Amino acid sequence: KLGGTVATYSVARQVRENMRAAGFKLEKLEGYGTKREMLKGVKTEHRGRGRIDKPWCRGWDLAPDKEVNSVAVVGAGVAGAALAHRLAGRGIRTQVFESESLTQSGKFNPAALVQPFLNAEPDWQSRFYHAAFLRARAVLKKLQQGSDEQLFDSAGVFKFGGKDGASSIESTGCAGLPAGTFEQEALIIAPEKVVRALLNHKSISLEENVFVERVRHGEQGWSINGGEEVFDCVVFANGYRLGGALDGNVYPLVPVRGQS
Repeated sequence: KLGGTVATYSVARQVRENMRAAGFKLEKLEGYGTKREMLKGVKTEHRGRGRIDKPWCRGWDLAPDKEVNSVAVVGAGVAGAALAHRLAGRGIRTQVFESESLTQSGKFNPAALVQPFLNAEPDWQSRFYHAAFLRARAVLKKLQQGSDEQLFDSAGVFKFGGKDGASSIESTGCAGLPAGTFEQEALIIAPEKVVRALLNHKSISLEENVFVERVRHGEQGWSINGGEEVFDCVVFANGYRLGGALDGNVYPLVPVRGQS
């Protein structure tokens, strides 16, 4: 309704354009904590789609529960590989489709930092992410046992506090350094090596250089690009590119810098 307000940490151009198109007057403000900027908006015009009385997902007919024996995963990044590894661990035959070669230069960052999420005051978000970090570390340690390559290395990470030090959890006590947090549990991983280790499972098959353009559902299940093999389920883990595989996609997906 008119006069409604919205706030978001994202100040990306695509976000600003979409919000203005929806009738919001926007203003950039100083962000909270270590976030440099944030966005605030007020609804000043009626634009875009009409009123939505219920969430877009309400009213859909849910598919009945059924046994899943085969899954197609589109995208062999960290998310797709981790999902495939988990499914294969449950005895589900999994085929992963990747539009590029895993050895292609520039596909993966040379290294990535994995660290727990901490707040000055523990809340549901910090508890969730800390549990996820512990789970990720356990999975990486198990993968390392079966790999000849070094998948990760333990490292401490120093994070500076806010402008006034209010977000500091523990002072470093080091002369000349502002207050901050030292997280000794952080990990530095090699994404390409981790992905290959995750996909190294007898129940996983990888199809590289295959761009998924058509996904069809028939009486026997789902098919990819008109192939004869049929799957009980298809999972998209390829970011905005999934729009190219969805016929009649009414939710156009566009890339946003810094996001997938």
